Amino acid sequence: MMSQRRGSGSVRRDRLFRILTHAARVVTVTAAAGSGKTVLVRSWLNESGRADRAAWVSLPEETTGAQSFWLSVTDALRGPEPDVVPPVTAAPAMAGRELVDRLVDHLAALEDDVWLILDDVHLLRSPEALDDLQRLIERAPSRLRLVLLSRYDLDLRLHRFRLAGELTEIRGDNLRFTSEEAAALFEEAGISPSPSAAALIQERTEGWAAGLRLAALSLAGQDDPDRFAADFSGSERNVASYLLDEVLRRQPDDTQRMLLHTSILDQVCGPLADLLGEVEGGEGLLKSLEAVNAFVVSTGTGWFRYHHLFAGLLRDQLRHRESPESVRDLHRRAAHWFADNGHPIEAVRQAQAAEDWSSAAEWLVSSWPALYLNGQSALVNVLLQKFPDLTASPGLAAVAAADQLYLGSPAQAESYLQGAEASGILNALVRMLFARQIGDPPALIEGAGLLQELARTPRLGDDLKTLALIHLGGAELAAGRPEPARLHLELGVAQARRIDRPYLVMGGLANLALHEATRSLTRACAHAREALDLAAQHGWHSDPAVGNAGALIGYLRAWQERPDEAETLLENVFRVLQPDGDPETAMRAYAARGALALAHGRVGEALIALQIAEDFGCRFVVRHTLALQIRMQMLHLRLRSGEFAFVERQLNDLVRFRGYEVYLICLADLQVRQGDQAAAIETLQAVLDGTVEGGDHISRTRAHLLYALAQESESESHAALEQALALAAPDDLVLPFRQYELRSLLEQHQTAHTGLLARLVTPSTSGLRLQRPLTRSELRVLQYLPTHLSMPQIAEALVVSVNTIRTHMKSVYTKLDTHSRDETVAEARRLGLLARI
Repeated sequence: MMSQRRGSGSVRRDRLFRILTHAARVVTVTAAAGSGKTVLVRSWLNESGRADRAAWVSLPEETTGAQSFWLSVTDALRGPEPDVVPPVTAAPAMAGRELVDRLVDHLAALEDDVWLILDDVHLLRSPEALDDLQRLIERAPSRLRLVLLSRYDLDLRLHRFRLAGELTEIRGDNLRFTSEEAAALFEEAGISPSPSAAALIQERTEGWAAGLRLAALSLAGQDDPDRFAADFSGSERNVASYLLDEVLRRQPDDTQRMLLHTSILDQVCGPLADLLGEVEGGEGLLKSLEAVNAFVVSTGTGWFRYHHLFAGLLRDQLRHRESPESVRDLHRRAAHWFADNGHPIEAVRQAQAAEDWSSAAEWLVSSWPALYLNGQSALVNVLLQKFPDLTASPGLAAVAAADQLYLGSPAQAESYLQGAEASGILNALVRMLFARQIGDPPALIEGAGLLQELARTPRLGDDLKTLALIHLGGAELAAGRPEPARLHLELGVAQARRIDRPYLVMGGLANLALHEATRSLTRACAHAREALDLAAQHGWHSDPAVGNAGALIGYLRAWQERPDEAETLLENVFRVLQPDGDPETAMRAYAARGALALAHGRVGEALIALQIAEDFGCRFVVRHTLALQIRMQMLHLRLRSGEFAFVERQLNDLVRFRGYEVYLICLADLQVRQGDQAAAIETLQAVLDGTVEGGDHISRTRAHLLYALAQESESESHAALEQALALAAPDDLVLPFRQYELRSLLEQHQTAHTGLLARLVTPSTSGLRLQRPLTRSELRVLQYLPTHLSMPQIAEALVVSVNTIRTHMKSVYTKLDTHSRDETVAEARRLGLLARI
């Protein structure tokens, strides 16, 4: 049930009310100052109608003795039960134990439940009083329900009650406001921050009740709530005042110094607390602060962090109390501690904060190979942005070049490489990545070999050799050398698993999937799926290997005529695809989109997607094998449109590729459609004999289908058709059969592949269609509308005038019946003309 607005000035917290309503005899509510302990219990008592059955005792700040405490308890209990609990007069000789025993005897006569609430019970410091409270808890009748509100756990030996199910515990985690409760609190305060501002305040306060209420108080007078939320921290006046009075100033001087000096860190451990805080036993001190809920939180294995708002207060106080040089010195000392103790990233961050740029560069350069091998290129990018000069050292320039490759800017990467060191592992690795980005397999193969020679250091040798194997396999795959590629990739994946490098496993599996696609798309997708699962597990969503794997599975789903599944997969690919990113990933993604358009029955849109894929292929220094497959697929589609002369000219221009399977199949397609069956059979014979290069099950299925169409004998046609079905059935390929007039032949065919045949004789169910299809030029313009490019920028990209772009956009709006760019993009996605993101 959602929290509701209450006119009383509090927020109804149903989830906690339910806990209290069904609570055991003893309830402890333990949390930091300002967590809403008192407000929670008071509002529950009022809401549930139990307020007149409650005895509330609030302990004063000063130390309370046993006798005065129990006199206060007795007086409070007389409120709901004046006839059961008689008045007690203080006497010098009366001990607390005696008062407790008398009270227990009187309470035995209770006929209805009474709630005794002890607020701020952590202030009950008298050992005698605590012993007496323990005695009351153990001996009190079941009608007395005890609720203890405290900032930290007291030594009351409650484990027996916990084991017996007689104890209900509410802690800080339970008291944190949910986003719905925070929204209700803001509504109660009469303010309406935007969802993003409310979410940011919720994150900064970590659901801390006082923080939210203080934020609401400050927001009431703000003209720009979003700006306030972005700047909201522990240094905000109301929050700072509260935390100073309730938390920081209550600590001893040495503890305050330790908190202030270690606030420069995101996390602190005992040795760092000793070093920066100039104390002994820092870990014990941090544990004690956590135990008393002083806004110190354990993150496990000896490390601690401060609550976001408390950390903000401490840093603000540190700036006011220490000189800038003293603060830089703290960062400098922390940096060297992190470097000496195996935490290079934190060392870099602290050195940057200390403006010690040479040390920061040294540690980043030395740790970069391991960061890359762990898939942490995004983190490197963040760290590099803080350096004032990325060419300050050859090593830093090399890392900057690698970062530009990660961002998809090979030209900028090349400019950094000119200032990088000429030798060494780092430079060899970056230059190998550069060769991969620009599509230069020979240079990539050479770089992989050099890297294997250089990778001889004990710590990184196995890592770099494994990386070299995987990139070598990928280069051989791109160069059309499938068998060496398979051997190197399988060996690289096996080694990556052995040395526990999941990032390398992912990259190797993605490349293995591309290799396996030439033999079995189903097995290829198994590799691709494992790569995607690894990426999801580690957060590598934007890596090129992920794009290739997702595009491959989407490609298969399209050829299986499962467009909805293909669309879902390709949405994820295009969501992270960068216009200037990895060209191979983009090429595969648009090839898959072409297959998806074809599955929808939209040949024109398929041609546009394939043309864009080929444009990306032109960025490679050496022609990628996929580029030839894309060109041949485009020619197949032109043949379907009857453009025989155009296709014939294209094939003549590409005659140097006659030794490739995809070329010969396209030639045979032309010959069959022109009625030259004998020439088609002769052309296809080399493909069916397996004496030419390249191809996959899709192209070979098409070859058998063309062979069936070229045969004059019905028996030979059916034999060839059976071969096509046998090839297509393991991958459940449907789309190759849709490209030819085979319905009558299929309806007469007898086969063991009955499941696939049943799908093939069922008419295709295409998606939505436009009454007036977009032209090729209009489709090319449409692809740019989801971007942030202006019309002049789109015109520049397509090498046309701005007026031409304006004319095409106007035509697209008319055909889609839309009136704005955003509306057009939404409608195009609904129609399947663009990825549905």
